[in-house]
Parts: sequence; C-alpha cells; structure tokens
Amino acid sequence: MAAQPTQASPTSPASTASTASTAPPAPPSPEKKKAAAAAFNRGEQAYASGSFSDAGVAFEEAFGHIPHPSALWNAARAWNRAGDLARAANLFAKYLNEAPPNAPDRKSAVTSLEQLSGKLGKLNVYAPDFPIIEIDGQVIEGTSAFVTPGTHIVRGRSQGNVIERVQSVEAGGVASVALVQESAPPDPKTPDNGSGSGNAKGEDQGKPVNLRVLPPAAVIGGGAATALVLGITIWSGVDTLSAKSDFDAAPTQDNLDIGQGKQTRTNVLLGVTLGLAALTGAAAVFFVDWGKGEPQKGEAKVGLGFGSIHVAGSFQ
Repeated sequence: MAAQPTQASPTSPASTASTASTAPPAPPSPEKKKAAAAAFNRGEQAYASGSFSDAGVAFEEAFGHIPHPSALWNAARAWNRAGDLARAANLFAKYLNEAPPNAPDRKSAVTSLEQLSGKLGKLNVYAPDFPIIEIDGQVIEGTSAFVTPGTHIVRGRSQGNVIERVQSVEAGGVASVALVQESAPPDPKTPDNGSGSGNAKGEDQGKPVNLRVLPPAAVIGGGAATALVLGITIWSGVDTLSAKSDFDAAPTQDNLDIGQGKQTRTNVLLGVTLGLAALTGAAAVFFVDWGKGEPQKGEAKVGLGFGSIHVAGSFQ
C-alpha cells in the first residue's frame, strides 16, 4: 500500500487556517472551507490509491481555496511520486517560503529539495520590465524556477510587449536569463578608429629598429606619434566608460561583450603609448646625434579632423 500523505497538525487546511504563519486579511468563508476540505480529502484518497497525479492536482486545488502549507507539502510529495520532479521541486521551494520556521515538515522538505536539485536545472530570470514570466508557456511565480535539464523558451510579457529567449541548462546547474530590450547598435566609427590606432602602432614601432645614428627629427616624429597614440588612448578610455554606462542601463550579453572588447582595446593602447614613449626616450639618449654634422631642419604637425586625428611632417 502506498504511504499516506503527511498532514500538518491538525488534519486539514480547512480546520487550521488560523495556524498559518501569516494570518489572512479576512477569515475564509464557509464555502471556501468546505471546498478546501473536500479537495484535501480527494487528494488523500488519490494518494492512498497510488493516483499521485490526481492527488497533486487535488492538493493544489485545496491550497487555492485556503493557502495552508500542509496542502503545498502534500502536493509536492504527490508530484514527486508521480515523476514530475520539476513541479515537485517548485512546490517544495514554495512550501519552504510560506511555511512557519517551526513547521514539522520543514527539514524533510529541505532534504527533498536538495535531492531534486541535483537532477534538475534552475533558471534565474532578470526581467525588470516584464511582470509576467513564462517558461515553456507556463507562468512562473517569482523570478526563478526549477526545470528539467535541456533547452527551454523563456518569455516576458508586459502590456502587449513580448520578449523571448532560448536558454539551456544542465542537471544540477543554474542559468541566468536577461529579458531586456536590446540597445542601439554600436557607433560604426569605432572599428575604423580601432584599426587606425593599429596602423599607428605598426608604423611607429619600426623606427627604433634602424641601427644607424638617427637625426634629431626622429625624436620629433616619435614624440608626435606618442602624442597621437595618447590621444587615441584617452578617447578609447572615454568610449569604454560610455560602454559601461550602456551596460548599466541595459545589461545584455551583447553590451557586456562590447564593453569588454573596448576595455581590452584601451589596455592595449595604453601599453603602446608607454612603449612609444620609452622608445622615443631611448632614441633621444642613445641613437640620435645631437651635435655632429649640419643640423637637419624639420617640423611635425598634429591635427584634428572630423572624427579623426592625423600627423604630418616635413624635413629639409
């Protein structure tokens, strides 16, 4: 014979509504008490006969009439015996959230939930603008739910607006889903500026390789190149801070990837700036002839254009 459903003392929720941890705003009506008791009794009979799915439905119906923790506890146990592990886990979690701290079945519920957690995945949903959250078409309570391992469709709904994501989770794993509107695409000028800084890096790094004695104009050019890359580094730092603000406003995976890319670019440009400064200083000290031969006249100019920085020089 199947084990009988465990009951919180006294026997049914209809007779014990006043013992719940949070008193209802008004006593349940006689009709609700009668309906809750009838549903709870059906659940007990179905559980005893081995019809665990029917028992789970009946116990949840009893909770709908009078929200007593004993109905949740028995519904969770029934669905666990029926093989619907995700539904059972979510009901155990709800029971632990609503039952009083001294509930007699709390310890057993914690143990059962721990055992089920290793067989299921859990989805945590971040949806600040969507009050209704669905997983595989079923509305969930709160912002997290246990699910069977595999791929799931997560939707957010708000006044006719719908957003959808597909998320996979493994057994024992936890996955986070962000239901937020995508922001505008990044500024198309960003790749051009990044490639331009790469060209400056390549051109200027070749200068110190020359083993011949360098003219003073080389230091002028190195200083100008250092100033150029420093300007680009400052711009990249400001752009990275802007990307962080975009992520704080819209924390999507795309914005996170863009921000990390810009941060890496800024770090590389900072290293290039320091390298050019060091090379220019070394050239000035060790490779430039400041006193021999006729001085070479030259000039270097750094200019700003619309969306660009350019360097021009001439030597006589």
